[in-house]
Amino acid sequence: MARQPDRWDYVAAQIPSPLTEEMERAEREKEAQLEKDRKKREKKQSKKQKQKAGKGNDNESSDDEDGKKAPPTVHALKQQQLQKPLAPKVQQGSAELERERRARAAEQRLAQLGIAPNGPLCASCQRPLQGLVPFERLEFKYCSTKCVADHRKVLGR
Repeated sequence: MARQPDRWDYVAAQIPSPLTEEMERAEREKEAQLEKDRKKREKKQSKKQKQKAGKGNDNESSDDEDGKKAPPTVHALKQQQLQKPLAPKVQQGSAELERERRARAAEQRLAQLGIAPNGPLCASCQRPLQGLVPFERLEFKYCSTKCVADHRKVLGR
């Protein structure tokens, strides 16, 4: 914009004015301040974690003003469960079970959509279309023109 201010209509094109040295300096200062704030927060968090680790399990539930212990929060309970180490066989078995459960759920979703796990199938002969450029007619996909003609006869369209 600074080189040819009269050549184009920068206002109509909604192009903002170029950054000045002052604007760039202000942006750098703002980023530096944000970085300082982020580092301060991280230091505070690490101090809190060290304090919690130092106190051990005594800090599981906090005291109210009355001196009664409040029940641990859901977040605290989840962290306790994550910190407990499981036996290696149990960890491996649960990971495998979880992976298998997710795979079955994905296969069921694909089956409901009419898509085979390895990709879509030909609407006529049910061969996988993986690696092929399918022929399409209406909402159906086919592996060959012969399948297109055969399925059209079956549908009566």
